[in-house]
Amino acid sequence: LASPDAASEEIVTLRLIGQIAREQQFPLLLDTLLQLCLDRNDVQSKLIASDILARDSLFADALGILNSYSFVGSTDLMKRALLRKAVLYPRAVDGGFRRGLSVCDSLLQIDPQDPMISEFIRHYPLLYCGLKRIRGNQIPKKSLTRVFDRILPEGFGIWPNYPNPFRDVTSFTFKLGKAMHVRLTIHDAMGREVALLADTDYTRGVHSLVLRSAQMPSGLYFARFVTDQGVMQRKMLLLR
Repeated sequence: LASPDAASEEIVTLRLIGQIAREQQFPLLLDTLLQLCLDRNDVQSKLIASDILARDSLFADALGILNSYSFVGSTDLMKRALLRKAVLYPRAVDGGFRRGLSVCDSLLQIDPQDPMISEFIRHYPLLYCGLKRIRGNQIPKKSLTRVFDRILPEGFGIWPNYPNPFRDVTSFTFKLGKAMHVRLTIHDAMGREVALLADTDYTRGVHSLVLRSAQMPSGLYFARFVTDQGVMQRKMLLLR
C-alpha cells in the first residue's frame, strides 16, 4: 500500500484501514494513512485524505486537497469530489454557501438525471445556508502543514498521469518544494510537440493540469516536465 504505484483496486483496503483507525481511536495510524494517501499516484486516495481531514474538522485543508487535484478523468470521481466540495465550502470559506451553490450547478451539469444529486441539491439550501466558517479556537491544533512539509521536499516531482491508458481526458499532478517556473508539454512518439499544458510560474505545493485529447490520434505519447531544477518525462498511451 505504501508503494506510489499501488493499484487503485486497493482503495477498499485503504478505506477499511481508515474506518478501523477511526473506530479504535488510533490517531497515529490515521496520520500515517493520510500521508500514504497523499503520496500515492491515484486520485481516489486524495478523496480518502480529504475525508480524514474533514472528520477532524480540518475543513479548509480537506477542501485544499480536493482543489489541488483533477478528477476529470472519471465522471464518477468528479461527482464524488464535487459533492465533498459542496459540503466543505460553507465550513471552510467566507461566503462558502454561494461557492457551494456553484458546485451544485456543476454537479447538475454532469448528470442531470441522477436522483441522488437532484435530491442533494434540493435539500442543499436548507442544510448549508446557515453554516459559518470555522474560526479561531474552534480549529483543531493539528495542522496539515507538517504533512505537506514531508511530501514537498526541496525540488520537484510529477506523478504518472491518471488515467493511463486514457481515451479523451487525462490529468497530471506535480509537486513543487518551492515556487518555480514550470513548462509541461506533450510529445508524440517522434518527439514532436503536440500540446502545451503549462509555461508559467507556480507556487510551492501540489498542482494539477488536464490534457484533453480530442485532436490527437491514438498512440504513444510523452509528457515532458521542465523546471529550472531539471527535466522529467512520463510515458502514456492514448486509446480511442
